[in-house]
Parts: sequence; structure tokens; C-alpha cells
Amino acid sequence: MAVFKKKVKVSRVVLFAAIPVVIAALVLTGFFTFRRTLARFSLDFYYPFYQAAKKVELAAARQALALQSRQDLAAAVEQLQRQNALLAAQVELLREMETDNERLRQELRMPRWSGYNKVYAEVILRDPATWTEQFVISKGMNDGIETGDPVLTFQFAPRGGTPSCVLAGRVIETSSRTSVVATVVNPACQFSVSLAESGASGTLTGNGADAGTALISRLPLKSKYGLGEMVLTSGYSERTPQGICIGFLTEAPMGANRAAVVHDGGLYAEAWMKPAVSLDNIRFVVVLTGK
Repeated sequence: MAVFKKKVKVSRVVLFAAIPVVIAALVLTGFFTFRRTLARFSLDFYYPFYQAAKKVELAAARQALALQSRQDLAAAVEQLQRQNALLAAQVELLREMETDNERLRQELRMPRWSGYNKVYAEVILRDPATWTEQFVISKGMNDGIETGDPVLTFQFAPRGGTPSCVLAGRVIETSSRTSVVATVVNPACQFSVSLAESGASGTLTGNGADAGTALISRLPLKSKYGLGEMVLTSGYSERTPQGICIGFLTEAPMGANRAAVVHDGGLYAEAWMKPAVSLDNIRFVVVLTGK
């Protein structure tokens, strides 16, 4: 009898201990079963509150924007415009640097002349009143440049091509670090020249910036001269190599009758030349100096 009662007590203890476990298992099972449904219900329940908070936030942002004065907005727009202008200037500067780099690459492939040194220089100063007649370059006596040295510039070819080397003028004044160059249209600039087709030789003298030409005088009277004929250095001067292009025969400036006219009592002819390079855009030059 005592053993039976003891077994009953043990069974009750096991039963009472199992009840919480069963309940917990049922709760967990129900939770995992109805979790999605409860989540959807929760989102639907709190949706109006979420929307209300969002509307308040948007309203506050609009109000803050409306409170900004027109002056503030104008200042912001002006700042953006300045930034855009700065970026555009930087892009343009990079393009110019690329162009200058290509020019310098081509200049390094220019022809060689025996008996001469090449001094590379940059145009650093120009007077608007004499823009095409003369300019100042960044090299002088310290670099071996002397008065009378010829100054060359370039007609640049497409990328990878060979540049055409043409005569721009002559050095007329020097200092330790700079030189003044008179271009081929400057009356102070003179060269002995020859014409490519006729073979005639003469003396070239600048005709002034207004005309933009140079006069070739003391040409043989019996030779024939045509418009577009190339004018070259004759090489008679010790300072100037032979065969460098200077320009082309052109129509006479205002006041003259034709490309070549008789003068000096019928002993000589004269003609007018247009420079081979645009004198407005010269940035880099090469000065040929004696060794």
C-alpha cells in the first residue's frame, strides 16, 4: 500500500512538470505559425503613424526651403555658376597644355642645319600697338643669342606629322635674358631672298603691320613672277641658312598696280610677299645662332 502511494506521488510530480513544457511547446508552435499574419497586422496597424511622421518631415523640409530668402537662393546659384566657370577654365587650360605639348614635340623634330645652334624660346611680351611687327622672347645673350640672328617658327602638322619650319623675323635687340624680334613685316627686318620658281634673288624689307606684307626689291626685270610663288632665304647671309620658307608672292597692297612693278629707271622689278605663318599666333620660336 505504501509503495502504491509513493508511485502515485511520483506520477503527479512528473505530470505537473510536463504541463509547462507542453504549454511552452504549444505557444512556440502557435507563434511560428501565426508570425507572418501578426507581422502583417502590425504593419497595417502602424501604417497611419508612419505616414503621419513622414508627412511632418516633408512639411518641415518645405517650410525650411520656403523660409530661405531669395537673396540666399541667388547667392547659392551664383556660387554654382562660379564653380562651373572654374571647371570650364580648368578644362580649357588642360586643352591648351595638350596643344602646347604637341607643338613642342613637333618642334623637336625640326630640320638640322650644320654650323648653327638652336635656341628654343617662348614669346613672353607683345605690345598691342606693334602686335605683328615685333615681340619679346624668353632667351637672350646668356643663351648665345646675338643681334641679327634669324628667328624661326612653325606651321604645325596633324598629330604625328612633320612641322613646316618658316622664317618669322630677326633679332634686333638683346639683353642678358631676353631678345626683341622684328617680324618679316617690320621695316627694320631685312633678308636676302630668292624665288623658288624663277630663281630670281632680291632684298626683302617689311612693309608695315597695316599692309601685313613685305616688299621684295631689286629683282631682275626680265624674270617672270607669279602670284603664290614661294619666297625662300637665299643663304647669302652668314647668319641665315639657305632654303627656309618665308612666304608667298601676293597681290600688291593698296596704291600699287600689280604684283611686280618696274621701278628704278626700268633696271629692276619689285614684288610683295605675304608671310607663310600667322604672325598673330606665334607662341614658340627657335633662334639659329652661330656655333
